[in-house]
This record gives sequence, C-alpha cells and structure tokens, in this order.
Amino acid sequence: MSKENYIEEIRPHDSAYKHVSGYAEYTDDINEPKNTIYGAIGLSKKAHAIIKNIDLTEVKKSEGVISVVTQTDIPGRNDVGPVFEGDPIFPEKKVEFFGQPLFAVAATTTELARKAVYKAKITYKDLKPVITIKEALNKKQFLFKPRKIKKGNPSKKIKNSKNNLKGNFTTGSQEHFYLEGQAAFVVPKEDDNFLVYSSTQHPSETQQLIAKMFNQKSNSINVEVRRIGGGFGGKETNFMTACICALLAKKSGQPVKLRLDRDDDIILTGKRHEFLSEYEVGFNDQGIIEGLKLNLSSNCGMSPDLSAAINERALLHVDNAYYISDIEVTNNLCKTNIPTSTAFRGFGGNQGMMAIENIIDNIARYLKKDPIEVRKKNFYQKDKRNVTHYGMTLEDNVINEIFKNLESKSNYKKRYSSIRKFNEKNKFKKKFKSEVKNLLSKLNYKNDTFVHRDFHASNLMYHNKKIAVIDSQDALIGNRAYDLASLIDDVRLKTSNELKEKVFKFYIKTNKKIDLKKFKKDFEILSVLRNLKIIGIFMRLAVRDNKRKYLKLIPYAWELINHRIKEQNEFNNLMLLLKNNFPKFIR
Repeated sequence: MSKENYIEEIRPHDSAYKHVSGYAEYTDDINEPKNTIYGAIGLSKKAHAIIKNIDLTEVKKSEGVISVVTQTDIPGRNDVGPVFEGDPIFPEKKVEFFGQPLFAVAATTTELARKAVYKAKITYKDLKPVITIKEALNKKQFLFKPRKIKKGNPSKKIKNSKNNLKGNFTTGSQEHFYLEGQAAFVVPKEDDNFLVYSSTQHPSETQQLIAKMFNQKSNSINVEVRRIGGGFGGKETNFMTACICALLAKKSGQPVKLRLDRDDDIILTGKRHEFLSEYEVGFNDQGIIEGLKLNLSSNCGMSPDLSAAINERALLHVDNAYYISDIEVTNNLCKTNIPTSTAFRGFGGNQGMMAIENIIDNIARYLKKDPIEVRKKNFYQKDKRNVTHYGMTLEDNVINEIFKNLESKSNYKKRYSSIRKFNEKNKFKKKFKSEVKNLLSKLNYKNDTFVHRDFHASNLMYHNKKIAVIDSQDALIGNRAYDLASLIDDVRLKTSNELKEKVFKFYIKTNKKIDLKKFKKDFEILSVLRNLKIIGIFMRLAVRDNKRKYLKLIPYAWELINHRIKEQNEFNNLMLLLKNNFPKFIR
C-alpha cells in the first residue's frame, strides 16, 4: 500500500471496540485492593466569607470515616495554580466562591463519605460577593492590569465615518460536561511513593503539584492516565481532585478513590469564560469598517488559572478574517467570586471572533444589506489590506477563494432569497413571537416554584380525601401562577366565571404573602399565552395525527382568551395583532 493510499485508509480507534462495548477502563473502573477507601469533599456554602471556625468533630465520628484532611495536613505547597498562585487546595482564612473545597473525608464507602461531609459545623463572617462582570467593572476588580492593542486612530475614524453604531453583547459561560467526571485513584507505595491514576489532561503537572504539596521529589509520584472520558479543557488545569485524593491516601496509608458527584463537579469546577463585549464602530455605506473600538471584559472567577493566555488569544482573534485599518481593543480580566474560569475548546479565540461577527451582522442590519456581502467587503486581501492589528502581515490568505467556493456549493443566494420571501409572507409569526417575548418580560414573579405544566381536572385524582396528580413528565421550575391558570382556565372543562373567581380567591387566601395585583397580572398573561399555545397544539394534533376531536375544544380556548385579554392594558398590542389575523375569533 502506497503512503498516499495509507493516509486515506479508514482505521478504527485503538479503543473503539472497548468504548462501544463498555469494556473500556476509566479511572473509576480500576480494580481496587481490599483496603481501598473512598473520598468526598466538604464544600463551602458561601460565595465570599471569612472562615471563623470549622468544627469537624461529628464528621470524624460519622459511620465508616477513616481519615479527615484539612489545610493543616498539607506539609508543602497549598496551591494548585498552574501558572500563577491563587488556587489553594483548602483555603486557610477566606472562602472565595460557593462550592470551594474546605476539607475532605475518606470512608469505607462513597455513600458514607458523602454523608459525613454534611455533618461539618462551619461558621462564617459574610463578605459581599462580586458575581458578575458589571459588578467587577464597577469595583475595578481585576486579576491583571487591562491590556490594550491599538492601530491607527480609531476614535478619529469613527467620528468621521458616515455611519456609526454602538452596542454590547455577551457570550455566556459553558459547562464542559465531560462523560467521565473528575476522578482520581491513589495507591501508596513503599518509601513514601505514590501511584496516581487521574482523569487529567495534564499528567506531568499533576505529578509536579502533588510532589510540591508533599514537599517530595517529583520522581516519588508516578501518574498514569489511560483515558479521561472527555476533557475539552476542563481537565487541563483542574488538579484539585488528584491532590486531595493523594492527601487522603498519605494520611490514611490506604488506597483512596475520589470521584466527584456530578453536582459537586459542576459546582466547584471552572467553566468557559463569560465575555461582555462593548463596541463603537464607524463604517461607510458599503459596510466597510473604518474604525473600531472594542472592549472585551471576561469573568475569570476567583483566581488567574489560564485567564491571561485565554484573554490574550481573544484580544488577538477579534479581527477573525477581516481587515480593520484603525482599531483599539482592550481586555479586562475581572476577578469575581465564582469558580475559576478555565480552558475550553477554542481557548478564548471563540469569544474574540464572536465579537467581530456580531458587529458585522449589526452593520448589515443597519444598512439593510446581505451580511455575506458585507463580510466579503471586509475580508483580508493578499497584497493590500493584509496587516493585522498586532502587526502581522498575512502571507497565506485563502479566505476569498474558500468563501467563494462555500457560497457556490451551499447555493447561498437562492436560499437567502427564499428565506427573505418567506419572512415577508409570514410577518405575523415574527410579530407574534416578539409580542410573546414582550409579555413574558412583564411577569412579576420569578421562576422559583414547582410547576406541573398540565395541571387541570383530567390530571387530578381524588382518593381517600386526598388529591393525587398524574402526568407530571413535563414539570419544571417556573412561575407560581402558571398551574393556577391551567386549572382555572382549563379548555377541556367549561366552568362558570363565578367558580373561576372562587378558586382564584381561595388560592390567594391560602397564600397570604402574594401581592394580589402583581399575581393577577401574571395569572392573566400566562392564561392567555397557555391557551394560544393549546390552540396551536390542538391544530397540529388534528392535522398531523388526524385527531379531529381536539378541534371541538378550540372555540372555548378562544373564548377564554377573549375573556382574559380584556382584563389588562398589557394585551393591547396582542389583541390588535390577533384581530388583524384572526378576526373571526377575537371580539
């Protein structure tokens, strides 16, 4: 077989069979010696506080507990920061995020260890936490000094441009959600050596940090990684699990396995950096950017981790594929009281590129131009318009050729035209969606209550003077008025307005803390929106599934909507929209 053909050969991954058959061995699958014990971590219930006292008396007395460790059990370096310090294994005096590890337990079973940690008695002196980017910006709370790159005179260019836009947008945080959670298995060996199995992307750094924690030579720590069950950056610098597991193994003298519960894993580990992007841009009538000022602010959490490098990459990727003659980009690395944000696929480049792509789209909307044409006008060229904002001359630029090919193969122009025609013919859908969003924004009560979502007479059963509820598979946390609206304005059961009012008053009477005016408004909004949704669902069932019986219920749904829609001025826009499109049903 020639080398060229070999490259094209389809070959399975070495562990493919094991992965799909379930025989692949991950950290938690490793066979354990009989004397293995199991770890759990005690987490802070405060986001920002002084630790006044940690009483672990009851923890140590708890069933099955073999070993308990705190920061006093660390003989060496109490920090797992990979580049900069600031990530204590266990904090000594101050908690800096909700879910921060404070101590750890090893017991005869995982269940007993997890039960034991809840018996800790911890007293705090509360400090005001800083959670959001805007809070950190207001307090000027940064991990490092802001970094700025400037090319040309963007302020002057923006001022002199025919068109100007200002705006901001956010790219949110993101959980890695790897298949195998954070896990470690540590086996003590002779001469104070340790064999460490860890679900980590960075075995050599794991070795170094455990050695530093113990004040031992690195060669006394042997780290083995067979597979990690997904990492995506979330296991690149998270050494906490392996270090705590090793500490438990050293103190107990027994093999210890520590696998974080998924909830704890999500609570205490870092996510993708949230970014707030604020911009001012000047451009001509063709959409060519003439000047741009962009401020990138990221939520880095409580410590540096890799934030400096990640934010630097965002700073250098804001141009993406576009030439900008005059530009000023600043980044702010905000220190907050959340788990330290960390590496994630793209490593900051995503957030930087999202900034310029959002700006390009907004320019196209402003000029009412095809966003593809605006992009092509701003692309880097080969012999001119080819120097980046950080001074690099592009020598291998094929964006124009690639884009032309993609545009042709995707049949973009035809599809774009088709979508525009569809939108012109379906203006009601867009207006209706916008009005629904508007009404939802006017709800007073938060989504903080168990909501059945289909709470009506047909799903209630009365037995032995008790009411039981069925069909709860769609339940979630939502607005407290929703289920009451579902029950009172039940489209399946016609009831008098007097009975509806009686049920409503009974609910208010039994929930005295409710603000009647605010609750009534939420009730009416949710009743109207629910019945509009029901009309759509019933029509789908009738047309798609040939369940014609549902058509008989639709007139009453409109009747309920008519009844509620007259109660609030908030419905004026919706009523006008429905009258223009459904004149037979809206009176």
